Amino acid sequence: MGWPWRTLARFFGQLRADLGRRRTALAWAVIIGWGLLVCVFHFGGLAYGVYVAVPWWDLLTHSMGGAGVAAILYAGFCRPVRSVRAPLWLVPALFAIGAGFEVYEYLFKDFWWHWSVEFYVEDTVVDLVLDTAGAAVVLLGHVVLRRFVGGTADDAVDAGPATESTPSPAPEPASDGGVSRSSRER
Repeated sequence: MGWPWRTLARFFGQLRADLGRRRTALAWAVIIGWGLLVCVFHFGGLAYGVYVAVPWWDLLTHSMGGAGVAAILYAGFCRPVRSVRAPLWLVPALFAIGAGFEVYEYLFKDFWWHWSVEFYVEDTVVDLVLDTAGAAVVLLGHVVLRRFVGGTADDAVDAGPATESTPSPAPEPASDGGVSRSSRER
């Protein structure tokens, strides 16, 4: 089985495990709701000419879409996250996904044909910046949640049952040049 299939299997395996936990299932529901809202904004904007009438509509949908895709990647591939260290790979991942979408737009959409090359390049750069800004918002959310709020109940479930702390045994006296057997085994 190749890497795309292993990655998808890992993602959907994590999703299936997450749906058994109340808080995590709620997070997935919020992410899915966010995705539906982005779809309504995008396709409604296309159908009703909002992209033409409201100049910042494209900015809104790209930033919301970037945040949504980053949230999906974060929720699907960053479990369990018990440290404050953020998954910085989200930013380049969103840049790559956004670049792929821009190539798709260039090859298969005809809305840009009347644009100048300069305007198209500017639009593409702004779209990519907003896609990655959405990922940065998810990273910021990660840092805020972990640093200021602390771990979630799901993290405790992921860590396993709590056990009483028992003191470690005293180190053995060293008879081999100051290094005990237990310290060499570590």
